[in-house]
Amino acid sequence: GYTIGPDERLAKMGLQGRLNYLIIRLPQMLELGWIENEKVMQWYKENIIAGKTSEVRARAKSDFQKSLITSEVLALMTYLTK
Repeated sequence: GYTIGPDERLAKMGLQGRLNYLIIRLPQMLELGWIENEKVMQWYKENIIAGKTSEVRARAKSDFQKSLITSEVLALMTYLTK
């Protein structure tokens, strides 16, 4: 399976670069089962593109509690949107 670990490239990216990283990887997160369904993934994509980072972080906490996303997605959404 996949794991996530430190990636030096992310530390060097600005906010927009990190948001683009998330957008590009959302389909893979869905495929891996880290995101429950297409509807949930689409919400994240639309709101990341719109730059609604505080809303993304709040929704990630809620979605994790509802088991709609995994802890990996929660961590990525929490730290890469700041």
